Amino acid sequence: GNLYIDGEAEAAVVGVLADGGKNEICGTLAAGTGARGTGAYGENIEASNRRGTGGAAAVSGGVGVDVELENGWIAGGAEAAGIGVFADGRDNEISAGNLAAGTGFLGTGAFGDDIEASNKRGTVVAAAAAGGLGVDVDLQNGVIEGDAEAGLIGVGASGRKNEISAGTLAAGTGFFGTGAYGEDIEASNKRGTIAAAAAAGGLGGVYLDNEFIAGGAEAAVVGVLADGGKNKISAGTLAAGTGARGTRAYGDDIEASNRWGTVVAAAAAGGVGGVYFENGNGIVGAEGAIFGAGATGTDNQIGIGVVGASTTNSADVFALEVEASSGQGAAGTGVAAGNLQVDLTSDTITSV
Repeated sequence: GNLYIDGEAEAAVVGVLADGGKNEICGTLAAGTGARGTGAYGENIEASNRRGTGGAAAVSGGVGVDVELENGWIAGGAEAAGIGVFADGRDNEISAGNLAAGTGFLGTGAFGDDIEASNKRGTVVAAAAAGGLGVDVDLQNGVIEGDAEAGLIGVGASGRKNEISAGTLAAGTGFFGTGAYGEDIEASNKRGTIAAAAAAGGLGGVYLDNEFIAGGAEAAVVGVLADGGKNKISAGTLAAGTGARGTRAYGDDIEASNRWGTVVAAAAAGGVGGVYFENGNGIVGAEGAIFGAGATGTDNQIGIGVVGASTTNSADVFALEVEASSGQGAAGTGVAAGNLQVDLTSDTITSV
């Protein structure tokens, strides 16, 4: 009578693996899908390795399709979430207080807390990722909507005697916009490469209602990297976000030192405003904000009290207590913000 078609698929997996010599792994892994969305969760995860491979993983996903021809409604969605911790090589150690990733009504998010990784030789990795894709078609009201979301956090150490710790790494997309956040991140390196990263992105839907079209894209990234000899880098706070309140990039109490090689800290956010057409009128908008600190060479040092960049119909940059010194090579800091808006009326540019 209602001409209704409904189809759903759900999947959840948890697993633990130890391969090689004296591997050890323990903790809590959980994954599930349901009415409130899809989620994967790990708590107090520890993995140690003297030789061989050790890993822990939790994965969940859901696919839903709804068709109601009487009312002219079509809906389809896909969700995915995964967390993992991995140690490969020799004398590796990795621990994650919390790793979480999920998609649902409130958006897509990935979260990591109290992550530590150390390496004498080989590779250690901890990661949490979540993504969601939604498509809605309402033929009766002339509305078409398509959304895509992605969230990723990660910490890794490769080489020899590397150490990396992240108090908090978070990335998410949803109703309040797209954001990436990192707190109390530290990285030291005697040889090789270590990295910590949080990234989030969202693609706004396409709406057809009363001659109205909108499409938007969002992106936010925070990251810290140390490559070479005895590099050290610490970031009190790194944040980047886009949303209803504009595009933002923020850094607080960031320090970088270098005896050999490269150290980098970066936060970036960007948004492309939708294209709106209603009664012959149109608006095109673009936003961008970037923050960066880098040191290359020998004996370079960088210290940043506060740095910020934001756009909300205007561009603002802010810097406080920024220091840079160089014994040899290069050291630098930067902050930038930009905004572009074009109004069209009857195919004529009225304002920029």
